[in-house]
Amino acid sequence: MRAMTLDFDTKTTMSLESQMQQLALEASVVSNVIETFKSIIPNLADSIYNQYKSFSQNDDNIRVIVEDAKLTFGKLKLKLPHASFVSQSKTLVSVPEGFVGNLLAYSLTLSNMSNAVFSEANKTLGEYNFALSAFISNKESKISLKDHTDIFVRARARREELTALIHAFFPKDSDLSKAHLGDVIHRFADLEPLLHSVEKLNNQRKEHNLAAVSDSVKKSLDLLKIIIDDTKNNGIAQVSGAAAQNISEGAYEIGKYVEFITVYRYRVEQLVSTIEKLMKSLEANI
Repeated sequence: MRAMTLDFDTKTTMSLESQMQQLALEASVVSNVIETFKSIIPNLADSIYNQYKSFSQNDDNIRVIVEDAKLTFGKLKLKLPHASFVSQSKTLVSVPEGFVGNLLAYSLTLSNMSNAVFSEANKTLGEYNFALSAFISNKESKISLKDHTDIFVRARARREELTALIHAFFPKDSDLSKAHLGDVIHRFADLEPLLHSVEKLNNQRKEHNLAAVSDSVKKSLDLLKIIIDDTKNNGIAQVSGAAAQNISEGAYEIGKYVEFITVYRYRVEQLVSTIEKLMKSLEANI
C-alpha cells in the first residue's frame, strides 16, 4: 500500500477553486451573487460527503495490534541484555512507506498533535454549523456584508501546520518501506519508550470522541442540503458576496479538515502496525 496523501487538491478541487475565485471576484463588484453561489454549493457539499464516507469510526484493530506488540516486547526484553545493537543496526526492518527519521520522534510527534487535531475540528465545525444555521433562519445573514472567513483562515493555518509536522518525516515521494534498524532507532533502550508512545496514541484515540466529530460533519451536510434545496426552489433569491464566501470557504475548509483527520488516523494506525512488526522481527532474530 502506498503512503496515504491528501487528495483533496485534485482536478475536482481545482474546479472548485476556479469557482471560488469567480465567486470572490463577483463578491467585490456584484451585490447579489446567487447564481454563482447556487452552482458552487452542491460541489462543495459533494466534496465534504466524499471525505465523510471514508470517515470510519471502527479502528478497534489498533488496540489489538498494540496489545500484540506489548506481548512480543515482553519476550524480546528478556533477550536484549545479551544482544548487540551494533550487530543488528544494519538489519532491514519495516517502516511506513517513504518514512525517513527516528520512529520514537515520529510517534511522539503524532501523540503531541493529537489534541490539537481534534480540538480544532470541534471548534471549526461548531462555528461553521452556527453560521449555516444563521444563514438558513435569518434573512439578514444572507445579505450581510460581514466577513467571517477569518474562522476558516485559522483552521487552514492550523491544518497546514499539523500537516507539515507529519510531512517532515516523509520528505520525498518514495515506495521504500524498509530501512536499517540503526536509521530508525538509536539504541535498544529506545524500544520500551517507543512501545509506551504507541500505547499513549491508543489511549488518546479512545479519549477523542470521533462519533461527535462525525455527527457534526453530518449536521454540516444536512444544513448545506437545506441551503441547496432553497436555492433550487428560489427560497433564496439574494445572497451577498460576503455571506456567500462565508458559507463557501467554510465548506471547502471543512472538507479539507475532515480529510486531514482521516489521514492522521491512517498515519497512527500505520505507525502502530510498524512497531508491532519491528518487535516481532527483533524477537525472532535476536
